[in-house]
Amino acid sequence: MEFGLKLWSINTDYYLEEARRLYEKGVYSYIELYAVPRTLNRIEKWKTLDIPFIIHCPHSSHGFNLASKESESENLKLFEETRLYADALNAKYIVVHGGIGGVISETARQFALLKDSRAIIENKPYLPILPSDYAPTTCRGYDKNEIETVIKSAGCGFCLDFVHAVCSANSLKTDIYGHIKNFIELNPAMYHLSNMNELDSEYDSHIHLSDGKLKIGRLLAGLPDNAKITLETEKEYVDSLSDFEADILQAKKYDISWRKAAKEDLEKLFDLRNDAETIKSSFTDKKVDFEDHVKWFSKVLSSEDQFLFVAENANKDFVGQVRFDKENDRDFIVSFSISPEFRGSGIASQILNKQTNQFCLKQRGCRLKAHIKPENIKSLHCFKNAGFGEEQIIDGNYCYIKEI
Repeated sequence: MEFGLKLWSINTDYYLEEARRLYEKGVYSYIELYAVPRTLNRIEKWKTLDIPFIIHCPHSSHGFNLASKESESENLKLFEETRLYADALNAKYIVVHGGIGGVISETARQFALLKDSRAIIENKPYLPILPSDYAPTTCRGYDKNEIETVIKSAGCGFCLDFVHAVCSANSLKTDIYGHIKNFIELNPAMYHLSNMNELDSEYDSHIHLSDGKLKIGRLLAGLPDNAKITLETEKEYVDSLSDFEADILQAKKYDISWRKAAKEDLEKLFDLRNDAETIKSSFTDKKVDFEDHVKWFSKVLSSEDQFLFVAENANKDFVGQVRFDKENDRDFIVSFSISPEFRGSGIASQILNKQTNQFCLKQRGCRLKAHIKPENIKSLHCFKNAGFGEEQIIDGNYCYIKEI
């Protein structure tokens, strides 16, 4: 995954050098720069960074409102300034809001007038945050249908803002993760990430990843390996980005990849095997001694019929393991376990789904089987959410099947 830093074009006094320092340190991969109107004189300062950029077009608070027919002339003028930023900084994308009020067909019509292949539409909450003396209205792009209308009309890409999706789901009285799943079906080009104090809120927020109630792991673990994710978390210091650096570490905790198990994984796998929760889920119901584990591990590594993979995150933390044991020419038995510190984070079914899908693609025509105790409710839910379906009961245990 690639993580990005969100800044505004006016942030050249202190954050400029902080941004340079953290980029050279390898903390993040790109800057998403909000192009504040009438700040073209700042472009040269941003060019000195020699960092990849994404540009964010001004939104309604700066007078850019694609949903308003009366604002068309001003919208095009503001976008031309934004385009100059994108050109000067060689930006890959220009993130654009759909506006407030009006109708989505007007947003789609004006979006097409921008005539820039880099422009991508961002989803919004249902309700905007407005001054108290403003008439109530709604944002454009609050659900899959509205975003899809713009995509089809303008031929543009899509930026999925997770918190915006949660807010609109709450307004629409629908399941937040199901709402996000609908958006993901549109194959986002990139993502915006922050957290929120209350999961039932209808209003946008940008709190630190570790402070909110959204399960960040559940959001990130299922994303493509090459996902571009801009952190839009708040910045509490005028002369430092240390809080952003802490948020990046939290995000990278859920940037999870799989690799084949190697000799150096011996002790980590031993500790996980003898963890109390793992033992409870296993069919042996007892610990294994280290000598037996060494023999078993050596046998698995040299076997042509057993495939053992280890999951780790971008911080090089051990996340878990999955093993595929060949039963016959078509069938493989799957066993899966996750490290204690990652349990309850919402990542288990996401990473299991990704790895089993990849294995099925490599072993064409295979069928995966998972044997699970009836009382192991967490595993039953995990495998179901990872695309396994219940097939039958064998010796009093469930057998779940997956094939692609």
